[in-house]
Amino acid sequence: MEQGRNPQAARDHNRSLMLRLVRDRGPISRAELARASLLSKPAVTDIVDGLIQHELVRETAKGDVAVGRKPILLEINREAMWAIGIDLSRDHVDLLITDLMGSVCRFMSRRISFDDEDEGYPERVAKCVTDVIRDSGVPASRIAGIGVGYPMPLSHVRRMIVCDGQMVGWKTVQLKQLIEREFGVPVYLDNDANVAALHERWHGVADSFRDYLFILVGNGVGMGVVLGGAVYRGASGMAGEIGHMSIDPDGPQCLCGSRGCLETLVSVPRLLSEVAQAGAVAELGTSSVQPVSPTLDDVVGRAFAGDPTVASAIGEMTNRLAVAVTNLVNTFDPEAVVIGGPVARLGDRFMIPFREAMAARAHPLFAEKTRLVLSRYSQDAVARGAAMLVVEDFFESPQRYVPGLSGTQVNGRSQLS
Repeated sequence: MEQGRNPQAARDHNRSLMLRLVRDRGPISRAELARASLLSKPAVTDIVDGLIQHELVRETAKGDVAVGRKPILLEINREAMWAIGIDLSRDHVDLLITDLMGSVCRFMSRRISFDDEDEGYPERVAKCVTDVIRDSGVPASRIAGIGVGYPMPLSHVRRMIVCDGQMVGWKTVQLKQLIEREFGVPVYLDNDANVAALHERWHGVADSFRDYLFILVGNGVGMGVVLGGAVYRGASGMAGEIGHMSIDPDGPQCLCGSRGCLETLVSVPRLLSEVAQAGAVAELGTSSVQPVSPTLDDVVGRAFAGDPTVASAIGEMTNRLAVAVTNLVNTFDPEAVVIGGPVARLGDRFMIPFREAMAARAHPLFAEKTRLVLSRYSQDAVARGAAMLVVEDFFESPQRYVPGLSGTQVNGRSQLS
């Protein structure tokens, strides 16, 4: 049931709306803000004055008008607050700091593996946060929060998972609590596919889509579901865990206990293994020899050189992925499916056979409407998406991050802006 808002909640809502309008449409005048928000000009002036006083918004150049006085334009003070984004991969940690508009000022990568040693993992990640803040020169007092993206689970071998509580049969890593205690800022956890989908919305190829599926293919397979411009996480935050969708009941056994899970058939390690196995057979005439697995750099180079062994392995992988994605498209009817993660480095060598496999399977109605798009691969995509968890919450509830914003002094008087 819809409920009314008390006066303070209404003021908080209007302030947040004003900040988002300045972010999305700035530089923008006060008059334009009034028209876009349907608030009165005096109300807009009061809110803007409070935002300027707290250095969240600043006045910039004057706008052009045909007649009359030129209006003063407003823009976000992007360096008023900063966000930290962390990508917890299975064998390394990437960290970065962004301003309020998502621009990166410092990036760091450290090798920390769950499967090498799991004792003290949260403390090692916290040390990385300290290092990236120190190296960036950003005042710690201006860090709004920390976002963390991670694969689910983080370690199959040691059955380790990042979460808030305890899960029976799993070694849980209480990362959120330790980092919040250490740095005194909010910490947001989400899986890597969700935050990578968020990155695509703000800084990638999905900025024009409201409903899309982001498929992350790396060490495993994950999916971020974006509906109405917002990430859909499901009742328990597990939406999009397609890596354990069974697409071949007689396929290889997965670490989860099932058979033929998508993750066992579609991933970068699986691709590298199949290329290595095919090479061993071609060279030695037997599949019993333990092949030497190439690197992804090797496979990308061979793919663009037209290596038929690599092309065949990619074709097999895209066929398997198309089986799963066809079912997802038929279920969600998205505007687009975006393919990202390390596999995006293969470019058209991946997307051409994938589009062909999708065309052979998709329902004609969906095939005509759903776009298949390749992400622009970036190593920092997950970390930038994790930082956006903080930035999005900041623009929704700035009063949580700026003490006193709800009761500001404007022109020498107390003003709830």
